[in-house]
Amino acid sequence: MKRAIRRLARAGEVKYLAALLAAIYLTFFLGIYLPDAERTYLFTGLLALCAALVYLKGRFLKSKLSKDTLLLAAAATAIILFRFQSALLPTVVSLQPGGNGEVCFSDVILDGINSDISAVSVTENFGWEYRGQYDNYVIYPDEELTESPLTLVFHAGTVELRFVSAPWCGNVTITTPAGSTFVDLQSDEDTRFSFPIDFFLSYSLLDRCVYNAGAALMLGFLWSVLLCLLPRFIRLPKARHAVPALLALAYICLFPASPTGPAASAQLLLAALTAGSSLCLLSETAWARLEKYRTRGKSVFVGLTALYASFASFGQRFFLDGNTRMHGSWEGLSYLLLGMLWFVPVIYLLLLGLECLASCRRRTSGDPASRRGAFWALLAILCLCQAVVLFSFWPGGFPSDCLNQMIQAAGLHQITDWHPVLHTLFYRLILSVWPRAGALVAVQLFLFALLTAKFLMLGYDAGVPFRLLAVLGAVFSLLPNQVLSGISPLKDYAYMLALLWGTYLLIRLALDPELLGKRWFLTAMPVSLFLIYSFRHNGVVPFLALLLLFGWMTVRHFPRVRFSLAAVSLASLLLVAAYKGPLFRMLGVPKDVGMSPYITMLCASASCVNKDLPLSQKSTEILETVLPLDQWGDFYDRYLGQDRYYWDRGKLAEEHPFQPNQITAKQAFTVYLEALRRYPDVVIKDRLDGMDLLWDLRQPADSFNVRAFCGTTLNESDGLDAYFPYERAAPEEHYPNSSPLAQMYQETLNTAENSVSDMLLWRAGAYLIFLLVLFLFWWGNRMKTLLWAAVPLLGNIASLTLVLCHQSFRFVYAVQVLTVALAFCSVFLRDRALWPAPAEDVPAAGEPEAPPAEAAFLESGPPVYDTGPASGGIDKIAVLIPCRNEGQSISKVVDDFRRELPEAVIYVYDNNSTDGSAEIARSRGAVVRRERRQGKDSVIRRMFREIDAECYILVDGDGTCPAENARELADAVLRRQADMALGDRLPSAYFEKNKRPFHNFGNGLVRWSVNCLFKSDIRDITTGYRAFSYSFVKTFPALSRGFGIETEMSIHAIDKAMQIENVVVNCRDRQEGSEPKLDTFSEGLRVLKTILQLFQTYRPRVFFGACAAVLMALAAVFFAPILFLYSKTGQVSNLPTLIVCGFTAIAAIQSFFAGMILETINQKNRQDFERELIRVQRQYKELLQADRAENRQRNP
Repeated sequence: MKRAIRRLARAGEVKYLAALLAAIYLTFFLGIYLPDAERTYLFTGLLALCAALVYLKGRFLKSKLSKDTLLLAAAATAIILFRFQSALLPTVVSLQPGGNGEVCFSDVILDGINSDISAVSVTENFGWEYRGQYDNYVIYPDEELTESPLTLVFHAGTVELRFVSAPWCGNVTITTPAGSTFVDLQSDEDTRFSFPIDFFLSYSLLDRCVYNAGAALMLGFLWSVLLCLLPRFIRLPKARHAVPALLALAYICLFPASPTGPAASAQLLLAALTAGSSLCLLSETAWARLEKYRTRGKSVFVGLTALYASFASFGQRFFLDGNTRMHGSWEGLSYLLLGMLWFVPVIYLLLLGLECLASCRRRTSGDPASRRGAFWALLAILCLCQAVVLFSFWPGGFPSDCLNQMIQAAGLHQITDWHPVLHTLFYRLILSVWPRAGALVAVQLFLFALLTAKFLMLGYDAGVPFRLLAVLGAVFSLLPNQVLSGISPLKDYAYMLALLWGTYLLIRLALDPELLGKRWFLTAMPVSLFLIYSFRHNGVVPFLALLLLFGWMTVRHFPRVRFSLAAVSLASLLLVAAYKGPLFRMLGVPKDVGMSPYITMLCASASCVNKDLPLSQKSTEILETVLPLDQWGDFYDRYLGQDRYYWDRGKLAEEHPFQPNQITAKQAFTVYLEALRRYPDVVIKDRLDGMDLLWDLRQPADSFNVRAFCGTTLNESDGLDAYFPYERAAPEEHYPNSSPLAQMYQETLNTAENSVSDMLLWRAGAYLIFLLVLFLFWWGNRMKTLLWAAVPLLGNIASLTLVLCHQSFRFVYAVQVLTVALAFCSVFLRDRALWPAPAEDVPAAGEPEAPPAEAAFLESGPPVYDTGPASGGIDKIAVLIPCRNEGQSISKVVDDFRRELPEAVIYVYDNNSTDGSAEIARSRGAVVRRERRQGKDSVIRRMFREIDAECYILVDGDGTCPAENARELADAVLRRQADMALGDRLPSAYFEKNKRPFHNFGNGLVRWSVNCLFKSDIRDITTGYRAFSYSFVKTFPALSRGFGIETEMSIHAIDKAMQIENVVVNCRDRQEGSEPKLDTFSEGLRVLKTILQLFQTYRPRVFFGACAAVLMALAAVFFAPILFLYSKTGQVSNLPTLIVCGFTAIAAIQSFFAGMILETINQKNRQDFERELIRVQRQYKELLQADRAENRQRNP
């Protein structure tokens, strides 16, 4: 068989087989309009014509077409075939009257639009009279007219014929390609009878395949002829350049200017996207920038995203329309595939836009002082915007949910869990401080401004200009959807703030994993998780998603994470347990409030009841324990879910109250799984309809959208007059917001449906599509770590997918805000290295990993090294100068030390200076290197790791350290074998000249603390002017952060019994105009914290022994009265105190033994350090010998 097919193909017989299929299709198509033609003769003639055309093309047009050209021709054929399917395969309907009554064909509806009958093609008409006055066809059958067909041809996906039905009417037989149907039009009343015809069911599968194959071959033949002829007259561009024409064709097919098409503003946007996508494909530069997105995996992801976007555009219209079962049509499939084709280049256009924004030139990062100023300025601008909003809408919009929570917060009603209890308690807290309803709105607007400023500062740190950030923040805060959502203190807004805060913390973690060691982060993260869980009942889904994320990170990155994220998860679980347990019991919150987490399952089963689809006896009995079965079906609404069962049943609710909480989980899953198994299309459609606002780009005609709540309706019985201090003119009063700005914003609520503003401001479908584009952007730029930050958003989307069943914008508002926040961070953080490092930066098998203290998480590339004296061997003296924005003093510092130590190599390590300090130092002859990680500790680590020298002199770049004492410090190391020599500032007048408040007091406190805790006598602990030996530098662990590293150096030398010398120096104050980098209070607290941590590390027995003594003393103090009373009465007077004393004593014992164990470990570490010191000394001698040998070779 294969050999025969190969022989036929070689002989060209396949071409004539294609001609045969084309002739079959042409015979079918022309036969519709030529009913009197003999089909055999017609087919013979068309077959001969097709064969002749095939022969002539092969004889005279022998040009070979490229693969890309053939693919484009196939795409164009597919577009025409799918979009114009109803034109290529018309629906033929024949009407045959019967009986003795009148038959009146009165109306025709094509694709949902009432059309003129006069415009319908008629191929046969025997006895039917067209009446132009009424635009209908009428026939009065009699015995003479035995055959009186009226044959009509329709080019539409769905056809609905309407006939007059009255007592004087007869009957009609309607014949379609699918078969004949007899219809009796006689009825007691004068009505209209409708007969729907679905094009998808008009032809059998075999007929459709044969006819479509013939049409496709015919169109392909025409394309091939055209593409062979055109090169003879014009020069054709590349095949890719023809794609814009296909895009334009797809645009015309997908978005016609018709009542069912998009609004005018949406038409303009779609046309702009089509034009932009075309330019993107035509531009070689743009196409080259998208090269990284054209791998196989990413191309598949683009295709899937385009398919989803196409379904979000046309799915409701063609597959889910109406309260019916899920249905399909050939036209819907054609729209779906054409939409996918159109969306693919649009997705590439969005990616190109993100790439262009991420590549914009930015300023260099400023110093911390300017950063603090920028943050407060941004916060002030955003608060000003929110103040204008609050003033215009005062006191805000308070729907019934807010008023109900206020009643509970005011103590006028028992607190229940119908609304989140924690949110109600926040109401109570705020109203107790400021008893005005507007205070609730003011607090949430301030928190939103604060979080927005935090996100904008991420852009500021990435180099985005301040003015641009201010404009972006103000515009975003004043958008109608932001303003009208923020003026109502609903739980949804607080839930959005909790999700936004969690997203911010995860972005910070992706940028800086060292946050896992910061107490503020380890405190803020579990609080964020707890608020996400507590501010909405569906918050449990993102809460669990974050717990799973932290569990995965703990397992996947345990060497870096350790147990920090496990501690965060445990803390959040404890908070939730305390909230749902003791707090609920203390407030007397009832456990049963009539809600059920399985309500959406029951609504899906109700959809089956509504469509008269039978369920098993067991499932029916389960449903009837909540409501009678007929009420399940009668009150089902695909866009309202359970709301109609709660509120719309009137008196029926008194007889049969809706109590879904009576259903157990097992029963709910029994009913749901049966419905899903028997009617999967109905259950899936119910869920898609319920969350239509989340995924659908357009609002269906029979749907709704509650966009915002702008007014307040009060009742006298509410008891909330004190919080709304207005005069009341009636028992029930509605207070709208009447300021001009408020009225202007409220006008945006009347935005036309399916317009651009409707899709971008009041729906979430476009944001889900853009979120998928963001995922692709992260994939292409190796930013997958940002997926961590997307977990709160993805968890929220998952929860809405499970439970959303009401079309109110407040439910999907968080999706918009979080997507915009992630997009902002994605653009401005593309060039920032994220954690974990890219795969190519991970050491290969067998290579040693860098120690944790040296891991460069934020480094975007290796430091830039100057060539100079340090390019080989070991230096005699190395002067190390950390430098950041010391342009006023760095040249004098370099010159002074070069004069005093001419044999020394002077290294200047630039730490992100913005004033040209590095260039100045290089011009004075220093070896300049760069450290991108901010902080003096990072600079010193890199210095000690990279430089080999017999003596190191560490000096500040601010000009306060005199170079005249450098020789004496070097001699202490080189001649007297000191491991560290300190530049003692105390005997000098430095502290008298220093004008910074509390600076001298802080230095004295640090000195006293170290000398007291570690039994030493160092006079100046925090001096930045020091000299070190090779052994000290190569064994110093450098665990501290910031300016606490000087204190750690001193404590390390004391603990390891190293030789320390003091050299009196006469330090000077900073030059005028030079700003200090050290903040007295924050750095002072950090230094004290470092001392305490190092004392715990180096003296664990003393530290934990003291803790044990304190705990045991507390236990003894509180236990003594209990013991005394027990000895007198034989009874324990206070059992809880006794239990606490017992646990305190146990903690004291554990602390004591922990100190003993750690002291043993510390002793072992000292032994290891001595061996490491011997190894370093041996390495030092080898370096010296190699350096001397190299010098002898250079100077024999």
